Amino acid sequence: MILHVASIAAVFVDQTQAKCFVQCMQSTPDPPWKWWISALAPWIGPLMSGVVSIYVAWKVFRWQGNKDRAQWILDQKKAEWQELLRGAAHMRRVVSLGLENSETRAQQIREGLKPAVLELEVSAANCVFLSDFFGDEVKSKRFYSFLRDADLNAEGIDASFIRTQHLKDPHPDLTDQQRERGMAMNIMERSDLVDTIVKEFMAFNDWLRREATEDLGVDQPEKSAG
Repeated sequence: MILHVASIAAVFVDQTQAKCFVQCMQSTPDPPWKWWISALAPWIGPLMSGVVSIYVAWKVFRWQGNKDRAQWILDQKKAEWQELLRGAAHMRRVVSLGLENSETRAQQIREGLKPAVLELEVSAANCVFLSDFFGDEVKSKRFYSFLRDADLNAEGIDASFIRTQHLKDPHPDLTDQQRERGMAMNIMERSDLVDTIVKEFMAFNDWLRREATEDLGVDQPEKSAG
């Protein structure tokens, strides 16, 4: 009898403990991090979407900024090349490629070549964005060598005209034949200088235009064969 009562009591205690354990397990609160996740869940999606949108917008803005800067630099280079080519075009008018009379061409070169050389020198000195061109030792040397030679040839033509004028004046130590021979030699000298100036200018002008088109990325038309 006592054993039966004890077993009944043991069963009752086990059931009570089980109910208490279940109730305790059910009443245990969730960890804080779960609460925060559930609380922030409605905000995480829009927040991440906003961050992604801001990042994409920043990348687009930066790409556009770099593109605009590159275009601005290209525009500045175009402007500087235009100034150089404009100076070369002015020099083309000075050397008078359309004139056949060498004396007339020599006189025009005497009057206008040195100012045209100075104009190109000033334009080159004002170039800031053509560092690839003027920073190249070979290209820079060719550019300034042409200007130096053109300036010296212009001085040679001027000196030749001065000698001719001197020969035209009466000189008791010179015969008429000597004066005529001297003037003829001066005319030949000026003609040779004009030919040299024109030849050097044409080569320089073609070279400068090729450099401009290459630097600016301009496609040159292909020459047809034959």
